[in-house]
Amino acid sequence: MAIVGLIITLLGAVAMLVGWIMILIAAFKEKVTKGLLALFIPFYAIYYVFAKYQPDNKTLVIILYLGGWVVSIIGNVIASAGAVAMM
Repeated sequence: MAIVGLIITLLGAVAMLVGWIMILIAAFKEKVTKGLLALFIPFYAIYYVFAKYQPDNKTLVIILYLGGWVVSIIGNVIASAGAVAMM
């Protein structure tokens, strides 16, 4: 069960990374300072997606970025439960 949780966590992390890279590319194309903020300030990327990001694939980016967070958390819970059960 712990292995399944780790695989789910990895899939969520990859989805979140892809979404974050898409946000960074768009932020740097708009303005370098916005790209740097999205790169170094932890929650600016989420703010940027909801407030400033206006392309056609906004829904995809939100699903990848925030959905990746949710899937990673679920995977961590499953992995933790599997690790506790193995003790």
